[in-house]
Amino acid sequence: MDARAYEQDVSVRDFLAWARPLVTGERPLRHQWSSPKHGMWRFETMFEAYQRYDWKFSAQVPGNGERIRGHTFADTLEAFDRLGERLREGLARQDADAFAEAVVAVLDWGGIRAGIRKVRRERATLMPAVLGAAEQLAPGSARLDRLDVVRYMSSGWSKVYALLLEDFPIYDSRVACAMSSLVVRYCEERGLGEVPASLEFRVPASQVKGRNPSTGTLRVRGLHAGYPRPYAVVNLRAAWLLKLMGQEGRFGELPGGERLLAVQSAMFMLGYAVIGQEALG
Repeated sequence: MDARAYEQDVSVRDFLAWARPLVTGERPLRHQWSSPKHGMWRFETMFEAYQRYDWKFSAQVPGNGERIRGHTFADTLEAFDRLGERLREGLARQDADAFAEAVVAVLDWGGIRAGIRKVRRERATLMPAVLGAAEQLAPGSARLDRLDVVRYMSSGWSKVYALLLEDFPIYDSRVACAMSSLVVRYCEERGLGEVPASLEFRVPASQVKGRNPSTGTLRVRGLHAGYPRPYAVVNLRAAWLLKLMGQEGRFGELPGGERLLAVQSAMFMLGYAVIGQEALG
């Protein structure tokens, strides 16, 4: 399956028709969650979730020792530009060390520090492996049955590919939780007994508990470390679906290069906790 086949899939088309009022704001979302660290958050619409995007980060830009900090969507866009530039510079110069340190900076920015030692240890072979994977993961030409060279894939690596590829979203536990929650709600309202394969968005199993919206026969499977292909498959599905959702309502009025990131950011803000059935108006 490629992007065109995915868009034409019957289940995908029906889900988009169901989700459209939620994306445009015609149907209230009314989702809320709270935590000791972040406090109470409530969102009436998906677009509001994007507008109120808030995630505090701090990362060192390789090469000059500068540290970038921020928390808003605009801050994140700037970080994308700065870190993406360092990745591309390393590739352009075929500098394995510079590329590896740029990857380390991306993981640091994303708060994913567990894989940093591995990146530095494998720096000699890192660049060709990532380039091969990026070629297969490019959403415009990717096929779900042609992901055999994707070796590095996780929530951290999703951030690296998001900086290297056009229309490739970050897929972490919060984005996964929000997308899976909406799919489960869709299945319940449509009276489906199981999640359609084209709408399967697994949740990283090793991360925060309580972000799996499985209920009854509507099961959401986990993503496990050491299995890059399943992660690549759901990340590509997310890329294709979020791009289609980003064409709707006020998201469609944003600059083209920001739409998918805006919808992904909305999912990130919504996905701190499962979106319950009672949250949909």
